[in-house]
Amino acid sequence: MKALIVTWDAGGVTQPALGLGRQLVARGHDVTTLAPAGLGSRVAGAGGRYRAWPPSLEFDPRGDRTFEEEWPKVFRNILLGPRLPAAMATEMERSAPDVVIVDFMLRSALFEAEALGVPAVPLIHMPYRHIGGRDAAEDPDAEWGWRWTYGRLNEVRARMGLLPLPVGPDNPSVAIARRAPAALVVMPREFDDWPEPPPSVRHVGPIFEESLPVGWESPWRPADPRPLIVVSLGTTAMHQGEVLARICAALAELNARVLLLTGNALDPADLVLPSGVEVRAFVPHLAVLPEAALLVTHAGMGTLMAAFATGVPTVCVPLGRDQATNAQRALELGASVTVRADASAPEIAAVAGRALASFDMRRNAARLRAMVARYDAARLAGDVLEEIAGSAASRARRHPVAAG
Repeated sequence: MKALIVTWDAGGVTQPALGLGRQLVARGHDVTTLAPAGLGSRVAGAGGRYRAWPPSLEFDPRGDRTFEEEWPKVFRNILLGPRLPAAMATEMERSAPDVVIVDFMLRSALFEAEALGVPAVPLIHMPYRHIGGRDAAEDPDAEWGWRWTYGRLNEVRARMGLLPLPVGPDNPSVAIARRAPAALVVMPREFDDWPEPPPSVRHVGPIFEESLPVGWESPWRPADPRPLIVVSLGTTAMHQGEVLARICAALAELNARVLLLTGNALDPADLVLPSGVEVRAFVPHLAVLPEAALLVTHAGMGTLMAAFATGVPTVCVPLGRDQATNAQRALELGASVTVRADASAPEIAAVAGRALASFDMRRNAARLRAMVARYDAARLAGDVLEEIAGSAASRARRHPVAAG
């Protein structure tokens, strides 16, 4: 099978795409990934072929500028603009993929595959609660409003010579998933609680970028009896520096080892932190979390899925995007508590201390680990994509003129 993966550098949304590419390569497939320049080495490390985005679409995830502050550029140029589809068409002509896997937010890229007659599979990394509603239906100016988004999407489709999406009753994200030959949702069905998903929607479970096992070098002596608390508020900018400093000040009051992971968004040297807090830019979650007693997180999907997979209770500090929705679902499953981003250090310390001592949270986190272990994402996703590619090849053999 020849597969083309199209993704972008947007924190946790990138990891399932790169992990899927690694898994497909391991199954013997020819995989090309079209992505920003910052992901080139990671694509190569997964064993696939890398193709660069147009330079005009590059968005530097480092620094203190958030996606929200760059929203016009991100939305118009990356998600809906013509440059990514043009680069995608060039690559598709060169590599002739049997199937294309596209981040579900990259709408114009999904439509380009449709226009070229190649099966396109959306990769969904947000829960139905976040993408499936019509909360902004009556607000034509809302960024992801129901009417507004349908209008913008159909403008893009008209530009590509495609028929418009029928408006409603689904949210556009759900409508796109329903029309696809398959839509891969990279979380457990039990977490997503999607009511009556379309037959095309396949919950394959979390897909991680790293191959197991992975290791890390701990700064503490092996015999240190104190519990390990990992703090990770994402890899993209959300003005989290002050929140991180307050969290670390709170945790320093506990008798615990504290490891802060800053990601690309912050330079560890720029943070003023209490003594005893160890700081790293990056450690793979699957490497360090098996040793952790608690994770303090923004509740990004990738980080939360890593906590589930390793059976670690979480304290969620949502900063925006889909994080409040994720945190609420983790709370309902009994393995997490939520604290406001503006909570004081004593409040955070109290919540974290109770979480460390909670037998129920540890028990429920172990149950979630068993839940995730029941999924074999590599096999499930690979089987779905191979079936789609095989069906497309069969149609091409039966109807060579139409396929051309």
